[in-house]
Amino acid sequence: MPKLSSVLNVNFSCCQVICFVDVLKCYKPTPAVYRLVTERFNCSPSDVSFFSPNNWDVSGAGAFAFKTIWVNRSGVSWDKLPGKPDHIVKSISKASNLIGSGQ
Repeated sequence: MPKLSSVLNVNFSCCQVICFVDVLKCYKPTPAVYRLVTERFNCSPSDVSFFSPNNWDVSGAGAFAFKTIWVNRSGVSWDKLPGKPDHIVKSISKASNLIGSGQ
């Protein structure tokens, strides 16, 4: 089986742990998916900064009480979804900077 990084063509050197949802047999925005993180790291949802370009995913993470960052690269409006992101940025590097600053 090939490494995930070669399949996705992504450098995961910044990540120490990658959680897979396959074992749950459900997908985001089901709360059990976000709970994988809090259980794996024995933390509360408010300890987690979650970012995604998918506003439905940010909405689900926010409903689970994660701190959220919506990576809105194209400047579209927020869909009619529950909640709002804590922060909106235009790139993953801006999201990384936000997380690094502790906001």
